[in-house]
Amino acid sequence: MDTIKTLVIEPLRRPELRDIDPSITAIGKTIGGYAEPLPLDRRTTLWCDEEGAIKNLKPNRTIRLSQDSRLADAGKPIINSVNGKQQIMDEIFPLVAHYGTNVVGLTLDEGGIPDTAEARFAIAERIVAEAARYGIGPDRILIDCLVMTASTNQRQAEQILRAMSLCKERLGVKCALGVSNISFGLPARPLLGSVFLAAAFGAGLDAPIMNPGSKRFMDTVYSYRVLSVEDEGSTGYIERYAGWTDPYKIAANPAAAQAASSDAASAAGTAGTDGNDDPIRRMVVSGRKGEIAAETERLLADHDAMDLINNHFIPALDEVGVLFDQGKFFLPQLMASAEAARVGFDTIKRLMPAGEIADKGKICVATVKGDIHDIGKNIVKMLLDNYGYTVFDLGRDVDPQEVLKTVKERDIKLVGLSALMTTTVVAMEETIKLLHAEVPGVKIIVGGAVLTPEYAKQIGADYYAKDAAESARIAEEVFGQ
Repeated sequence: MDTIKTLVIEPLRRPELRDIDPSITAIGKTIGGYAEPLPLDRRTTLWCDEEGAIKNLKPNRTIRLSQDSRLADAGKPIINSVNGKQQIMDEIFPLVAHYGTNVVGLTLDEGGIPDTAEARFAIAERIVAEAARYGIGPDRILIDCLVMTASTNQRQAEQILRAMSLCKERLGVKCALGVSNISFGLPARPLLGSVFLAAAFGAGLDAPIMNPGSKRFMDTVYSYRVLSVEDEGSTGYIERYAGWTDPYKIAANPAAAQAASSDAASAAGTAGTDGNDDPIRRMVVSGRKGEIAAETERLLADHDAMDLINNHFIPALDEVGVLFDQGKFFLPQLMASAEAARVGFDTIKRLMPAGEIADKGKICVATVKGDIHDIGKNIVKMLLDNYGYTVFDLGRDVDPQEVLKTVKERDIKLVGLSALMTTTVVAMEETIKLLHAEVPGVKIIVGGAVLTPEYAKQIGADYYAKDAAESARIAEEVFGQ
């Protein structure tokens, strides 16, 4: 006779998996009493001692095992569900309290599902207050504000989202929603559903009830994880979408789209792993800042500091710049690589006498007067620092006279100016004219979303940099590296 795989949980003993005879007699012997089956799903049955209550045995509870166990944490059950009806709460909350479970709370009561956000919130508030009487905190409650289809009542979507926001802000609960209900009866359901899912995430949704096999839904999930910082460094997003092609463009040229997708995916998957055995290169390209300090210190034992910089760090940064230019690397990867290189350079500076590390030149960077956007400028500074330049960062909304003062006092040879707003390009032009008039030998790079090579030339700039990597190449040209 075949055996069955059984998780045996005995008092004061570690749970273990056993293969036992499936007969009632054998099961009863295993549990030490009269066997009573409790089916949990199609594949799993919980066998209990049917006289457990008579024997005053403690009820079953969630079992948490140590990490070294072969058995996974069984997790915490969620009872689905209570609502605002007093009878239902009276029946369900004692079970939730007794077994230590979580619970779903539906925003309906004897009057049905309310039309307004405020009425839904009032029911949720009542559920939370009633749960508190049983010692059940809001952290154990998932409020479902109940999605109604937009095909019959378009105004409901807004009310559902507002209700959820109120619950999140005022009650401290988690929120769940049956996302796909919104599109019932309408064409292109995944399209409408994914937009609603994005809006729901913004309103505070924690637990979407949705089809994880839907690519469009999962596209929304992965995208939102970037915006919510759940996907730190956008690592998961880049891994999934590095080879992505716009579906709206595929129809126009399917062959070209497929080729571009394959090339990008291949590059993203192999960056830093092409057989080059230089550990510094691998760590910089892959952005592994946690390992690079120790490796740098190890290499300094038999490498000259400048040799390590010029023949290991700089080529790695150059490679990152090329990958970025080719669209095979993206901004989070560029920044991660720059941060890894910075850790390496800091290690060199800490361990080596100052005279052994050459200063490639002085550069001043600033966001021009009237403009408060400095992300691009900050990235440029970080990368130039890593290339061995001394960078003076004047910040944002910088007056032309302040730039001129720094250039004269510090004997600056190269200035980087950034602007994101169309209205502040006038201030950029003013700064350029002032510098060229007062310090004729200084070279000026400009960059920012509103600029083009043609416009950069028009306002008198010496160079236009489309990104941070281009700024590094221009610096090498200016300083004759």
